[in-house]
Order: sequence, then structure tokens, then C-alpha cells
Amino acid sequence: MDGVNRIFHGPKVHDAFLGVGDYGSLALPDGAFGLGFMRYCSKEGVIGFGHSGLGGSTAFCDIKHKFSIAMLVNRLSDGAVTGRIVQLVCSELNVPVPLDFAQFAEGESYIKLN
Repeated sequence: MDGVNRIFHGPKVHDAFLGVGDYGSLALPDGAFGLGFMRYCSKEGVIGFGHSGLGGSTAFCDIKHKFSIAMLVNRLSDGAVTGRIVQLVCSELNVPVPLDFAQFAEGESYIKLN
């Protein structure tokens, strides 16, 4: 290895977080959650995992592109500002925008309960 300690890097760990593979029977197949984390999807399918909190704070990673982002906000909102920032960063880095955030690119405000 390159001398860097890595956590959560094995495919079995990713399968568990996403609730797929050997862990598929433990999560709803098309549900919003894997095991302890939200599943994030793009138009191509599931791309990673993370979690969004009330008010617009969020964190997620895209496994294939080895990309992660966290957004912490200091004001309760519906997530539109966070969504626009995530959309901007992902588009600039040429990584897929999770569908949960892509809707904010057009200025829509949308709250998803589950």
C-alpha cells in the first residue's frame, strides 16, 4: 500500500453500507437506505452512500470516483442551497450528481421525507 491508512475501503464494507450483495436481504432492494446510510443514486444507478440531515447539512461519497463531500450549514433550510453547491462541485469535477441534489440545479425546492 502507499503508506496511507484507509478506512471503509473494502468492497464488502461498501456492500454493507449500500445493503447489496451478501447484505441485500437486510435492506429493502429499492429503498432509500442501505445499512446505516442513505443510498445515493445518479441516472446510472447507485453511486455511493452518505446521509443528509434536517436543515440542509449532508455528506456523501461516490465510490467509483473516489469522491466525497460534506456540507454543513448554520441555518435551517430546505436544502436548496446545499443542493446547488453539490451540483456545482460535482459538475466542475465531472462526477455524477446524485439525484437527490440534481433537482436543485433548476432552482426547485423539494423536501423528501423518505
